Amino acid sequence: MRTSFLTLCCCFQLLIGYSLLSQDATFTLIQEEGKKAWSVRLDLRQEQAFDPSSLEVFTAKEWANRHQKSQAISGRREKISEQSWVFSPHFPFTEGMKYVAFYPGEKLWRFEVPKVDYPLTGLTAIYPNQDTIPENLLKMYLYFSAPMSVGNSYQHLYWMSEKGDTLALPFLQLEPELWNGDRTRLTLWLDPGRVKRDLVPNQLLGAPLVQGESYTLHVDKGWKDKHGNPIKNDRTWRFAVGNSDREKPKPNAWKLIPPSVGSREPLIVEFNEVLDYALLQHTLTVWYGKDQPLTGRVQIMQKQKEWRFYPDLPWPSGGYHIQVDSKLEDLAGNNLNRLFDVDLQTQKQKKDPQAYHYRQFTIR
Repeated sequence: MRTSFLTLCCCFQLLIGYSLLSQDATFTLIQEEGKKAWSVRLDLRQEQAFDPSSLEVFTAKEWANRHQKSQAISGRREKISEQSWVFSPHFPFTEGMKYVAFYPGEKLWRFEVPKVDYPLTGLTAIYPNQDTIPENLLKMYLYFSAPMSVGNSYQHLYWMSEKGDTLALPFLQLEPELWNGDRTRLTLWLDPGRVKRDLVPNQLLGAPLVQGESYTLHVDKGWKDKHGNPIKNDRTWRFAVGNSDREKPKPNAWKLIPPSVGSREPLIVEFNEVLDYALLQHTLTVWYGKDQPLTGRVQIMQKQKEWRFYPDLPWPSGGYHIQVDSKLEDLAGNNLNRLFDVDLQTQKQKKDPQAYHYRQFTIR
């Protein structure tokens, strides 16, 4: 294992050879080359027998509170040589936190994991980003420039009326929160029980949004990223509430603008309504002929009313089709197969909904 060393040792080592000037073992905080995670290395006295399970690491707080009955950090122990072992935690040590390394018969070693000066994380976008949204809006998305912390997101969101009054958050406060894989996108659901008409929460509390009213969502810069640093800016999103949307998206009503043959111009699809930003990233695919999917880059334009596809290779002439996953939704949660808010007693949903919808086009 190639490592670069940050040496915080309990004793001195000879520069040549392996023998130690002291009879004490040596603890060292190390970092593998090219990796950010830290590990603890233990170099034993010569001829000292080693029991891997006895090498343990604790948070300093846990050790101080409970002493030798404290809960050790879980990790793996890797043999480097007969006298050298490395402890690597299953979950990385936290920057700036203090720890204690322990091996029976040796002095405790207290260490602190260095903090790195990371660029400040920013809130880069809020979707939808229209000035007017439907009264039965179902979801919002917050996008960040770097991974965020988890567990306290709702504490940093404030919902204001047009008069400046702070209102109760309309969001369904889920645990765990709905982050994407790298924790750069948070999905906020408006309480579906209040969005759907005639459900008990809707009857008791009313809809989260009221047509004709205006609101402001405030995002507090005290919100911390995964490194424990606050985001660099407050953000606000002001919007008005319009009519409810109670119709499904209609792919046959979309306008397709084909590119020129042999070019790498984008295929443009113009929608007749605003669609879900996150779902638009992966629910439309372009196919050449019957069975050849194309690779390329997707761009969402015109405040989620336009989808563009830039191919990796120039467009050949011939027949194409766009495959649209029926899970694609509008802002009210209506997808291509069903309405989100429907009275099942008066309207029947399709028994065999289509998995995909298709649009054909030709490039000549």
